[in-house]
Amino acid sequence: MFNNGLKKEALSSLKKEKGLYDEQLTTTVNTLEEFHNSKLKIKDKVKKFHDEIERIGGKPDNIEIELQQIETELNKFDDELKRLESEVDNQNFGTLAGAGVAAGAGIAAFGPAAAMAIATTFGTASTGTAIATLSGAAATNAALAWLGGGAIAAGGGGIAGGGALLAATGPLGWAIGGTALAVGGFMANSKNKEIARKATEQIEKLKEEKNKLKELTTTVELHCKELEKQEGVFSYIVDNFNLGKKSHWTELTESEMKDVGSAANIAAVMAKMLNKKVA
Repeated sequence: MFNNGLKKEALSSLKKEKGLYDEQLTTTVNTLEEFHNSKLKIKDKVKKFHDEIERIGGKPDNIEIELQQIETELNKFDDELKRLESEVDNQNFGTLAGAGVAAGAGIAAFGPAAAMAIATTFGTASTGTAIATLSGAAATNAALAWLGGGAIAAGGGGIAGGGALLAATGPLGWAIGGTALAVGGFMANSKNKEIARKATEQIEKLKEEKNKLKELTTTVELHCKELEKQEGVFSYIVDNFNLGKKSHWTELTESEMKDVGSAANIAAVMAKMLNKKVA
């Protein structure tokens, strides 16, 4: 058969590139989940500090203002978490694998935990569709549209838009729907040379999306490092003072007042960072 070797080589390269893509996908999803978990940990630490200082009377106005800013940002983050947890349940991410879509690395990566991590990192968009009522590719595309802020049209398999959201949801959608390797039916009715050409095209697409995932991972890592840097300084301060039963600002030592002021400033910055979306 003509060009049989060419076909085999191209398909072998495609399989290899898909493996590399899947590895990067896993790395990206893990990075997103680590970032999300880091934010949850910092939220609890900031909340504990806020409540500890809130009970002290006679605080300076600047401390009161920062505590109010902290409370506002924490409430905003908590409200988003509650909303997203409910929406993730409604989007049925945990059961998409049984919805008739092709299995792949994306199925495992695209569980509820990953959905929460991606949603809190990038935001979501309302699709106006009850995804639980859909099935197959329609369910997958609708879920991705919600998660990707509309980067993927709910009614179709085409990818629209660009940027970090596209990098996150486009490849995930490919992994779930299997469209990145859409050569199965094509192979049965095509010549070897054409199959090789098609496989080569898919290889280039995978490489492109893999590189987007790498860039996205780097961006998220930078956000995570900045947040953890702030948390490190914050922890150094609050872990080294104990206000005990002191209930009024005048009972604090000058050093304690300074530490509370510094910690409140950093806590306000971190609380705001919890709600900042990666773009």
